[in-house]
Amino acid sequence: MSDSADPLISVELASFLEREVAIDAASRGADLCPSSARSMVAVVDADYRHVTVWIDREKSRPFVTDVLASGEIAVVFCLPESERSVQLKGRRVEQVETTQADIVRAERAAARFVDGVAKLGHGRQFAEAYMAFQPQHLVGIRFEVTAIFEQTPGPNAGKKY
Repeated sequence: MSDSADPLISVELASFLEREVAIDAASRGADLCPSSARSMVAVVDADYRHVTVWIDREKSRPFVTDVLASGEIAVVFCLPESERSVQLKGRRVEQVETTQADIVRAERAAARFVDGVAKLGHGRQFAEAYMAFQPQHLVGIRFEVTAIFEQTPGPNAGKKY
């Protein structure tokens, strides 16, 4: 994507991506076998072209290795209360340093996700285990967004944004 092109991410979509959503990232190894990771939180850069997701690198070593080697990523964001889902595809992947502010952001996002899932009648223990991470293992994976797809179940699933 050239610098003169309009960003793919709208203000409304950025707000959705930064909500209490389930975030699953995927990549592939040189052998084309997939790898994946659970992300705790995402942040859309001010340029609306780049997104950073934070994951527990100790739980996701194959994914971190694969995504940094391939430079390609796909990330799905799903809001449990509505099943609204969006997939981002990206390239130019890089690992970024995690700050204390990022850790706090991830802890808050995890707590919001747990509260949201509990409101739907699911046990808090399940949601807490699902979002568990060790703060000292948190690593940021930043990428340039190259495509966005609607993934909400229904007639528009798979369509480009």
